[in-house]
This record gives sequence, structure tokens and C-alpha cells, in this order.
Amino acid sequence: DIIRFCLAHRGCVIETGKKVTKISKVENGFCVFEGKEKFFAKNVIMATGGKAAKQFGTDGTSYVLAETFGHKTTELYPSLVQLKTETENIKGLKGLKENVCITAFASSKPLKSASGDLLFTDFGVSGSCVFQVSASVAGKKDGYLIVEFLPELSFSETESILEERLNKPYIKKEDLLCGILNKKVGQAVLKVAKSFTANDIAYAIKNFKLKLKGSLDFNYAQVTRGGIKTDSVNPNSYQSKLAKNFYIVGEALDIDGDCGGYNLTFAFVSGITAAKDIKNKEVKNG
Repeated sequence: DIIRFCLAHRGCVIETGKKVTKISKVENGFCVFEGKEKFFAKNVIMATGGKAAKQFGTDGTSYVLAETFGHKTTELYPSLVQLKTETENIKGLKGLKENVCITAFASSKPLKSASGDLLFTDFGVSGSCVFQVSASVAGKKDGYLIVEFLPELSFSETESILEERLNKPYIKKEDLLCGILNKKVGQAVLKVAKSFTANDIAYAIKNFKLKLKGSLDFNYAQVTRGGIKTDSVNPNSYQSKLAKNFYIVGEALDIDGDCGGYNLTFAFVSGITAAKDIKNKEVKNG
């Protein structure tokens, strides 16, 4: 709102409810088309977002505006998004949450680790740590997650606790992890343990494997992984190297960051940088 107030105070014209369908280079600037209506501009900043969350108008169709000037777009994937997994070992856990450390793998190679909340769903997993690793497995084959429950405890500490519990006659086998993990989560872990020994149960706790089957689509993603290739944009101004006075900022570019405000920060910083470059040129040219 404060930005809008400032723009109104300075006499800026804001057009809303418009969808730009074409941008053409003309003498001394650009012609921006909205259906049959057109606008002239000396400079154009493309701040259209990516393909994620199309309810906000970011449905991915805007990339063609930059491609008109020769820009290339990489393959697009949902990022900061819930992941689909095989559900055989997590049936009945929907809505349960645990603090874990997870590592994403593809073709047996570790890609990225993250710590935080893991939320079980009917299709797989969600939560802050899942969002953090989702980008790393986008488009990958043979992907899986290794979930480490009780990340605050070492393997030996976990094993020691289990050995002590196994010697208590009043604790039933199915309740061995009760009070350590959510009861249902604990039972799911016990089912995948190779044997009912402290060593094998500790291993199951620290290495709970979930095979990946993809992710939810762009409607659920917070960010788009992929976008307009960055080698065709000046990193100091975000001006296109292919069309003078045409700028591309924010998520429209092939840049995506971790969860935690990094994507918003890049959107703000790149937009401010482009605006300052235009202002400096205007001042220089009188």
C-alpha cells in the first residue's frame, strides 16, 4: 500500500486488469500490446513471476514475451512444493508431524539435506524440510528420501536408549518407541526394521526410506525452478543483453532459492537494481 501511495503521489499511471500479449521494439522504445490496446514505453521491466501459483496470474505464459527478443527458457519444475512418495510404509500417518533431518537422493547420490518439520500426507510428505529439498529432486529419476528421526541423538545414543527399553518387560513390542516418537510413526518405523534388535531399530529410525514418485504440480508450488536463462541478462542491471532497455527481474529468471524469504529478497533486489539503472540513465541523458 505504501508503494501505491508513493506512485499515486508522483502521478504514475497504473493499469490493472491488463494482460500483456506482445512487446515489440519500436523507435526509441517499445510498444506493449494488451489485446488491441497498446502502450508506448522507453523502458520495459518484465516482473511477471514464473509458473507457480497460477491463481495469482503467474501461469507461465509470460515467458514468450522475452523469447520474442531471442531469450531462451529452461525446463520448468515446481519448487518449494510437497513431494509424492510411495505410501505403503506411511499409511495412517496423515496429519502427523515430526522434527527430522532428511536427505534427498537420486541414483544413490545425496543431493541436499535439510532439517525441520516433516508432515505426513495421504500422497507423501510435506513440511519445511521437504520444501527445502524439493528443488534438488526436480526432474530427477530414481529419487528417494532418507528420513532421520531423532536427529538430536547420535546413532549410539539412540541404540543405547532402545537397549534399555528392550529390557523392560512392561513395554510391549509395538509400544517400544512410544514416548520417543509419535505412537503411529513409531509403529511404522518398527515395521521396516530388519529385526527387533536395538541396532536394527536404531538404523530404521535414522534411515527411514521413502521412494519418490514426483511432486505436486505448479498449483501447489511456492516457486518455479527454471526460467529465462541468466546468461542473456546483465547481472549488474538485469538489462537484457539481447534488447536494450528491456529488463527481466525476479522469478521470471532461472533463479530459485531456499525457503525462508530468499526468493522474495531476490525479487525485491533485482527489481530495485533494474529501476536504479533506468533512473541513472535518465539522469545521465538529462
